[in-house]
Amino acid sequence: GILSAGGFIILDGKVTPELAAEGLARDVIRQIQQARKDAGLDVSDRISLSVRANSETASAVRAHAELIKSETLSLELDLVEADVVGGVPVGDDQSVEISVAKL
Repeated sequence: GILSAGGFIILDGKVTPELAAEGLARDVIRQIQQARKDAGLDVSDRISLSVRANSETASAVRAHAELIKSETLSLELDLVEADVVGGVPVGDDQSVEISVAKL
């Protein structure tokens, strides 16, 4: 609830799995936007997106696929569930491999 003094009370300090998944998805979105910039894409370019991620991150991407696609102008999203070594960091201790191609 909101306190009369204007502060907030955290009723439960635990992060729900849904919130954790959304946070992971938003991290993935940030990394996709960076990949778009790195590829020299225009902000309006529609892309084909490929994401390789472990099962936890892949399920977060799956759950928020429409958000990810709309935020990153991805018309196609190819998700591969696999162990990732040396990708870009997301979440607490995860990494993903992202590739983008202009459509």
